Amino acid sequence: QNTVIGDDTFRVVAGARGDIPSDVIKDWDWEISGSWGVSRYTSFVSDTLREPLTRALNSCSDPNDLSGCYNPFFSAIDGTGTPNSQKVVDSIYGTATTVSEHFLQTYHAGMSGSLFELPGGPLGAAVGAELRHERRQTQTDHDSTEQRFTFFLGSTDANASRDILSGYAELRWPFWTGIELQTAVRVERYTDIGRTTPSPFAGLSVTPAKIIGPEKVPAALRRLSLTGQVTSAFRAPTLYQANPG
Repeated sequence: QNTVIGDDTFRVVAGARGDIPSDVIKDWDWEISGSWGVSRYTSFVSDTLREPLTRALNSCSDPNDLSGCYNPFFSAIDGTGTPNSQKVVDSIYGTATTVSEHFLQTYHAGMSGSLFELPGGPLGAAVGAELRHERRQTQTDHDSTEQRFTFFLGSTDANASRDILSGYAELRWPFWTGIELQTAVRVERYTDIGRTTPSPFAGLSVTPAKIIGPEKVPAALRRLSLTGQVTSAFRAPTLYQANPG
């Protein structure tokens, strides 16, 4: 049996960024980006066809007509038994073909900057929105769809697509030199399952050397940072599970 597998991916990414021309928010930046990609997986697996193989084996019962007989033993090769004609061999073999393609498009727009001063520095903020479009499709040959192969487990064609809309906001709170709190929230809407889920996040970073003073801390500990995080997330189902074709 022969098996040939291929996997090709093509992806393009483009984006732009710049400063926001405003006297109110002078240090804010904007950013937009997009990506487009496609991945193709191909599989070719040779296998025997169950019905033609059974028919060919049953054709060996009549010694007066062995034209359609398939001899599965080595005697077909060494000449001690009924040889297999190429026509019979070709009739019982096929190729299970699967072609799967995954298309992905993403679009992002956001801006970031500072709001006001805190004892440890400026309060940083970032907001943005994203759109992700996914589409997957799988096509198999007719014999695989009809479950005609002996060993290869065939499958049906499938096609599914969905859009994921999301928005996020992040704040960086430097309450004191060496003490910083990070807070963020992300909201996503899955069009295939009709569910909107928020994912909050909070983290605290403490750098002792910045609080005490670098000159009072041994050199080996000046880069020491203590970090703690807490978050809640939602795990979305795969595309085919969410919307089978």
